[in-house]
Amino acid sequence: MKPTIESIYKKGLIKFNELLLNNYLELRIDETDVILLMLLHENELNGTNFLSISNIASMTTLDIDKVADKIDMLVTKGFISLEILKTEGISEERFSLVSTLNMLISDEVEVVTDKKKYAEMLENELRRPLSSKELQIIAEWSYTAEEVKTGLLAAIKQKKMGVEYVDKILQNNKNEVKKDVSYFNQFLND
Repeated sequence: MKPTIESIYKKGLIKFNELLLNNYLELRIDETDVILLMLLHENELNGTNFLSISNIASMTTLDIDKVADKIDMLVTKGFISLEILKTEGISEERFSLVSTLNMLISDEVEVVTDKKKYAEMLENELRRPLSSKELQIIAEWSYTAEEVKTGLLAAIKQKKMGVEYVDKILQNNKNEVKKDVSYFNQFLND
């Protein structure tokens, strides 16, 4: 029987934190959400997947109300799924981050399928067919549609009508994000 993503995840074989750090902007969440998801992931790996807001808050500098609001938002947006277990009349909430993993993986798949759309969009905006070199550049992209549109608009504003210029803008934008993430990572490594 073929293993499922969920079974592989539960065994701790997926680099969840790395996947999350590299792709959280595409999920439209902020760094605080990332830290909370990473803390929940660690709890889940340790077998402590009972949702305790006060426990999570004690591992951060956030107050309990802020953590509760953030966790509520993550549940509402489907990043955290909850299951209520009743044992001998006692109710306990268990959480799972498999839905977040599915979002991360589906975003990777969407990026691949969007490359044809990027090529069409660039051809329309540049008003010419793309060269094989330009198509090769696009094939190597792992950007979201929003990032490509932003890069294309910046190139048009600069009156630079080429995929190479759009590519440089996208690379610069990605490097800026990595600088922000590397600043944040220094607190995780301490």
